Amino acid sequence: MYNALVQSMANGMMKELEQGIVDDELDSKYKKLSQIVGAYEGQKDIKAWRPPGDISQHIRSHLAAEKLKMKEELEKIVKTGDVEIYLLQQDVLKKRAMARNLGDRITSLMNQMYSEGNKVNDFYNYQNRICEILLEHV
Repeated sequence: MYNALVQSMANGMMKELEQGIVDDELDSKYKKLSQIVGAYEGQKDIKAWRPPGDISQHIRSHLAAEKLKMKEELEKIVKTGDVEIYLLQQDVLKKRAMARNLGDRITSLMNQMYSEGNKVNDFYNYQNRICEILLEHV
C-alpha cells in the first residue's frame, strides 16, 4: 500500500511537471520574473522589513513603522506650511505698512490742500473787500 501511494504521488508530480513545461505562458512568466529581479538589483542596500514571527509583535512593529513614516511626512508638511505662513505674514506686514504710509501721505496732502484752499479763500475775500472799498471811494 505504501508503494502504491508513493507511486501515485510520483505520477502526480510528473504530470504537474510536464504541464508546467508545456505551459504556453511559461516564457512570459520567466520574463516577468527577470524584470522583478532586475528591479530589485538596484535596491540591494535597502534593508527589507521582516516579520518577527509573533503575530501581535508583527502587527505592532509594522504599524509603528508606518506611523513613524506618516508622522515624519506630516511634520515635513507642517514645517513647509509654517515657512509659507511666515513669508505670507511678512508680506502682509509690508503691505500694511505701505498702506498706512500711503494713508498718512494722503491725509497730509489733504490737510495741505485744505490749508492752501483757506489761503486762497482768504485772499479772495481780501480782494473783494479792497474792491468794495475802492468802489465806495469812486
